[in-house]
Amino acid sequence: MKRTFVRMECELLLAITQQRMGYDGWDETLQRCLDEAQEYHFVRLVTREAGAAYKLLKMTAWKPQDKTFYKELLEEAGRMEKLYPAYLKTGAKEVVLGENALAILKLQAEGFSVAQIAKRLHIQEGTVKYHSSQTYQKLGVKDKSGAVAEAYRRGLI
Repeated sequence: MKRTFVRMECELLLAITQQRMGYDGWDETLQRCLDEAQEYHFVRLVTREAGAAYKLLKMTAWKPQDKTFYKELLEEAGRMEKLYPAYLKTGAKEVVLGENALAILKLQAEGFSVAQIAKRLHIQEGTVKYHSSQTYQKLGVKDKSGAVAEAYRRGLI
């Protein structure tokens, strides 16, 4: 872990794990990571952990030296939490998708539009939209890119 970015990333994930396990030292671990992230202005390092990081940012006793950095960190983490609400959530339940829903999701992952998917599967565009919205709900995401990312993470596609 001699690379700064990798060390900081590991420290952030350690803080998330410690907090979830009820370890009191999680905030110290997070504060070390945030101090260094602030020094390098590494916003994305923290915010790409989406809701897990956002939750800890709201709970930490960390006092930033750079208020602009902290504001940017909170805003970006909040956006990421909304885009990927199921990311790093504990107790993610198994998702079962029907044959049509899975076929639609695979075609979405390949970049096909709703109209193209409907034509290819010989179904109505409304059916594609219905299956997509149901899939998003099951996966705990808000849009196509979130669904594709979550489906890959879960090994569905």
